[in-house]
Amino acid sequence: MNIVHAVHLYPPSIGGTQFCVRELSIELAKMGHTVRIYTTDALEMDIEGYARGKRCLGDTVFNDSGVTVFRFHVFTSPFLKLPLKYAWIISSGMRKMGILQQDVHDPVDALYFSPLFPKLYLTLLESENLDIVDSTPFPSGHNLFLGRICRKKNIPFVITPRIHTLESFHSRHFLTKVARESNAVIVSTRYEKEYFAKKGIPADRIHVVGIGVSPKNFRKGNAEAFRTECKIPRDSRVVLFIGKMDPAKNIGLLVESMKDVWKSIPETYLVILGGSTGNTLEMKKTLEKEKKIIVLSDVSEREKVDALSCSNLLVLPSLFESFGRVFLEAWISGKPVIGARTRVSESIITEEEDGLLFNFPDAKELARKIIFLLENEDVAKEMGRKGKEKTLKYYTWEKTAQRTLEVYESLQK
Repeated sequence: MNIVHAVHLYPPSIGGTQFCVRELSIELAKMGHTVRIYTTDALEMDIEGYARGKRCLGDTVFNDSGVTVFRFHVFTSPFLKLPLKYAWIISSGMRKMGILQQDVHDPVDALYFSPLFPKLYLTLLESENLDIVDSTPFPSGHNLFLGRICRKKNIPFVITPRIHTLESFHSRHFLTKVARESNAVIVSTRYEKEYFAKKGIPADRIHVVGIGVSPKNFRKGNAEAFRTECKIPRDSRVVLFIGKMDPAKNIGLLVESMKDVWKSIPETYLVILGGSTGNTLEMKKTLEKEKKIIVLSDVSEREKVDALSCSNLLVLPSLFESFGRVFLEAWISGKPVIGARTRVSESIITEEEDGLLFNFPDAKELARKIIFLLENEDVAKEMGRKGKEKTLKYYTWEKTAQRTLEVYESLQK
């Protein structure tokens, strides 16, 4: 098949969406399919599709492990965005007053909440012999135009949200409109399927595919090397957090819970691994005042694997996850997990079987669950074993790519 994956950002930009699109694309290329990625040249982007800090890499085309990546320049000039903003304000006001119909307002709404990269649209219009276009709608606006181009060219159009389903992100009318107009919606969890079904998308067009992990990358973690490097005593326990150093990940709540953990098990270390953000330096200064907190930013994959091998358990207290890839990374390393109780995490973690859930923002309950796993090593190891078993059965990139391909092929009939 000739496949296009459209995504707003791509590595070296850091984020779960970029990572998942890249890994899925590479796996499909390994299976013999021609995969192209259409993306912007931005390193960071806000909800309106505006490149933060004007950090752009420039137009380029390159090969990434068998996948052809097209970077299109995203315009960041306020002289372009400001007129769009005023047009959107006027159009929104007219719609609320009943002067303008929703269908007329939709393109203005979509254009405002979209990266400005006209060359991507032109390239798609000129592309020949495409079998599928699969797009990630964040920011959401460009998908309205991609979908309409695909309909014009008679190419099946799929959206794969890959973002959390909190109402604040998904309440905009045109996202639901794009989902309804698409040929299929690929989601990560059962909860996402229920969510989009409630929005009026036919259930038979919503496919739960999940995400994946590459088991071979997690086979040889060096726990001793990590302990030595971080000066963690051999008999100490290690609680691990992996995620972007962003306030939305609720690292502060985890730190608060550790105060109770230290009262019961003082020889416990908290290790925080994450991608840098604007908050990283301040966060490191604050957290490292506590001698048993180790903060490591922008670590290599090797260091992450070593940290997982060294850890007793992984905690992800974030509410803003579409899946929580780090759960799979912990499980494939044989470690139990603790997550905030959300509809998403309840779709992934089987409580008291492969992990535990706590009621956000109850730091004391989180502490109790951390202490339970640290004090009951046999239970923790069994949870880690079952998590690994589940990951190997359902959540490798090979299996995820196969499920995705089945959706694509069904649209060719």
